[in-house]
Amino acid sequence: MQTYYRIDRNYQIVDVGGAWDDFAISNGSDECVSKYVIGDNLRSHITGDVVWMWVETLVTGVLVSGKTIEREYRCDAPHARRLFKMSCALEAENVICLTHQLVSEEEMKTTVSISTATSLSNATLRCSICNSIYIDEEWLDPFTLNKDLILQATHTMCQNCREENVAAISA
Repeated sequence: MQTYYRIDRNYQIVDVGGAWDDFAISNGSDECVSKYVIGDNLRSHITGDVVWMWVETLVTGVLVSGKTIEREYRCDAPHARRLFKMSCALEAENVICLTHQLVSEEEMKTTVSISTATSLSNATLRCSICNSIYIDEEWLDPFTLNKDLILQATHTMCQNCREENVAAISA
């Protein structure tokens, strides 16, 4: 399964494709099908300032260097651990294409349901790159807890993912 979206220098979504609509619908995000997102600013679809700064850094790196940048990340479903590879590439002078390719999917025995927190007082920190959650001062893969979870989270990056991504972008 592969999806992609193209943005201009102002982060305006100018095109989406691949299995975009099927993926949105199968994940309960009917409001994210192509007819609703084309023309939107990408920022309105990314949760968390740290994650947004990471995306901005990737896009800027591609615009400045002209080189394609690839990163792996987790985008789990409630019953499955999913690994994706994102490729950020300059297609034209003012067009960046971000492609997301499913690398692996592993069905799990437990359910981890995570929604975006409406209040910080009851929010769990969640890394948007490795999908770990911050519990008892430790970053843990929620599926390793071997129990069903229903969490409200705020999106950030764990220290390990920050360090790995800064080093990779700087290389």
